[in-house]
Amino acid sequence: MEANDRKVYLVDDDPSMLESIAFVLHQAGLGSVSFTEPNAFLDASNSHDIGCVLIDLSMPSMTGIDLLRELRARNFRPPVIVMTGCGSVTTAVDAMKLEAFDYLEKPVKHTDLLNAVHSAIALREPKAAEDAKQQSFAGKLATLTNREREIMDLVFNGLLSKQIATKLGISVKTVEVHRSHVTKKLGARSVAELVRWVTVYRLENEK
Repeated sequence: MEANDRKVYLVDDDPSMLESIAFVLHQAGLGSVSFTEPNAFLDASNSHDIGCVLIDLSMPSMTGIDLLRELRARNFRPPVIVMTGCGSVTTAVDAMKLEAFDYLEKPVKHTDLLNAVHSAIALREPKAAEDAKQQSFAGKLATLTNREREIMDLVFNGLLSKQIATKLGISVKTVEVHRSHVTKKLGARSVAELVRWVTVYRLENEK
């Protein structure tokens, strides 16, 4: 996925500020979605097209720090750029403790804004690629038969073909055929690669 395919989500209670930033992003070829209410953004924050988020610190219904804290509590971790017109060392430290990607003071220069956004999206892309890979692997797993899934699990647990054959009461040749089907369906080039993919998949889904 190209960086420009990801949207920048803007959260600021000032509509004119939102319009101004959205225009700058549009001129740079970046799509954006604007919210004047933090809760409205939270309702949409499970979107998978988020490249990064720009949050204003001073909003009446919820401060930017509280919004950032709520995102982290939900384990939703897109890169967040915090903007403020009345910042302090304390708020900057609080934002960084909550893993804010950057901290910009208004009025923000267009070049500084775009540099921060591009850097944030570039940081996001490896994670997006990994997410897509995991979704693809999950789809491939769904194509396995019950027997193939059973043999895959035994291979993952370190059993050799002869041991699997004895355990399941089938021939070694049958085990080898099923194992070949498993690696082909999952696109693995070797048993070692298969085990690595299954390990990553299981770790991700245990979170």
